Amino acid sequence: MSGNKVVKNLVIALGLIVCFFVVFWGTRNFKHWYTDVVLDNKEHFLSCTELPEKEFTERVFREHAKTVAEIEQINPGFIFVEVDATQCAGKADIVIYFASHKEREQIETILGDSFWGVPYRMYNR
Repeated sequence: MSGNKVVKNLVIALGLIVCFFVVFWGTRNFKHWYTDVVLDNKEHFLSCTELPEKEFTERVFREHAKTVAEIEQINPGFIFVEVDATQCAGKADIVIYFASHKEREQIETILGDSFWGVPYRMYNR
């Protein structure tokens, strides 16, 4: 294969990759995959209208303080659980910061899909 054909094929391949990202970057499935696999984070991607009221989230958080402590004790000083009411006025969710994929798996085993009805996000720091 001549040098010009190699360059041409590389340009076409790069163009296809760029098109893939342009077309699929905005889709929910790609965002979930990228967040989960590449970043090792968990996002719920809910809009403000879909989040529970701040008071409800804070009450659930207080009622399950033992679970919060259990999660933070997986790796004390490296895992933090908090209510986040900064994103949407009057609404809140739970945010969990963790340090390794193994910790993420342990936390997800404890919580399942939600924190007693409150959506949560997880960030690998």
